Amino acid sequence: EASAQRVLRDGEAERVPPLLLVQPGADANVPQPMTLDLIREYQAAGGGLHYLFYPGLRHGFGYEASPETARLGAELAGFFARELAVPGSSAGRLQPRRTRL
Repeated sequence: EASAQRVLRDGEAERVPPLLLVQPGADANVPQPMTLDLIREYQAAGGGLHYLFYPGLRHGFGYEASPETARLGAELAGFFARELAVPGSSAGRLQPRRTRL
């Protein structure tokens, strides 16, 4: 079964990097209970995540200009700035983290 929840639950995940999860409230493609299950499994596996909930919006809302997509853009920028910042570097300056694959 190709399920992120199952991989996390069964301890098969090799790592659980920081995760940004966006959930539109009227998403017909990904029901909120499925998203909440993923959040529980991710946290149980030791992963940190940032959950953004947009009530009343449908799947794919980010493709249309609106105040919500502007907020989403700011949230994405903040998430990447925090997660890609090199410790001890200048605040607000985005630098890639060097990782070995």
